[in-house]
Amino acid sequence: MNATYDHLVAIVIVVALFIGTVVAVPATMSFNISQSVDQQQMRNTALNLFNAILQGTGSPLNWGSKFPFDQNSVLTFGLASSSPFSSYILDSDKVQRLDPQSPGYINYSYVKDLLKMQGYGFQFSLFRPFKVAHNIQFTGQSTVQVSVNVTRTEDGAPIPGSTVKTTIIVTASKANSDEPIFIIDEMPSKYTDLQGRCQILESVNLPTGYTLQRAVAILHITVTGMETMVVASKDESVIEYLKINTFGDDITLTMRGEYMGSPPGATWVERVFAYDLQTLITLYDGSGENADKINNGYGYDYWTGSFPGLSTIDPAILVLVLSVPNPRRLVVVAGPLSFGNQDKIFEFGGNPTANILTTMRRLVIISGMTYVSELLMWKE
Repeated sequence: MNATYDHLVAIVIVVALFIGTVVAVPATMSFNISQSVDQQQMRNTALNLFNAILQGTGSPLNWGSKFPFDQNSVLTFGLASSSPFSSYILDSDKVQRLDPQSPGYINYSYVKDLLKMQGYGFQFSLFRPFKVAHNIQFTGQSTVQVSVNVTRTEDGAPIPGSTVKTTIIVTASKANSDEPIFIIDEMPSKYTDLQGRCQILESVNLPTGYTLQRAVAILHITVTGMETMVVASKDESVIEYLKINTFGDDITLTMRGEYMGSPPGATWVERVFAYDLQTLITLYDGSGENADKINNGYGYDYWTGSFPGLSTIDPAILVLVLSVPNPRRLVVVAGPLSFGNQDKIFEFGGNPTANILTTMRRLVIISGMTYVSELLMWKE
């Protein structure tokens, strides 16, 4: 009797365990399925957001090209060019409006509202498609030496066979003279070796009595059809002396406060060039009049010039030669995007939380150059 009872009890326990297991398994499966659905919904939300940013033109179509800029005039948000053949080609003016240092800036919270992203945070960034390290030096009295190293972003592996086209701009001065000069030399293309390196040497033909002061090298680098620009400077402190922005056919220059001088003096626009991936095109010769003066005085704290057809050319880079004070000298600046040797060009959006739910990347084109766009998204 006891054995039979024990046997029945054992059966009851086994059945109970089986039922519990049968019930527990669907609960676990239900949790996993729910989690998987949530993750897929997050990916879909991120993909829709990324597509809205990269493939949407926004409204009005030219919302980034109006100066003065008012973000309240933007009805829908998107960075795509309005060209009918513009898949993943971004409008440079619209991208510039994401820069808080631009004289026309659309803020993150307003963009979130336009994109209906309440409850989520995101950060949008642009990177170069590969790394470019550089060094520029004077050797002797009149020779400029530029060393370039092109590597993969992912692991630092060298990229041999990269095409490096170099335009060198030097400034020179003469003792007891207040008339510095600049000289431009466009060099034949060179190619990186097995270590991803190449070296450019240029002997500058200086007038009698002049010595080299500063040098800037515009490096146009192509890797398997992807192009990027880097500006190497002998004087890194002045490469971003002015903030350069475009609004359609207009160029706007804004002085950075730390370069105003002490005491402040006038900065003069001497020359404006556009680089169209082939050569430097002269857009403007300075007049020497007050219209080309920038300082911290009322009415002179920024400079703007209109150049019909500029937006059609859509230059990869703008290069300016400026005459700056304290002491009086010539400097070369470039823009509108950052052309230093950093990998990240800029970022826009919130500060990512520790729990980033989705990361997406996509190659895009801006003014003929290739960038890696990245989207981080998280729940708030």
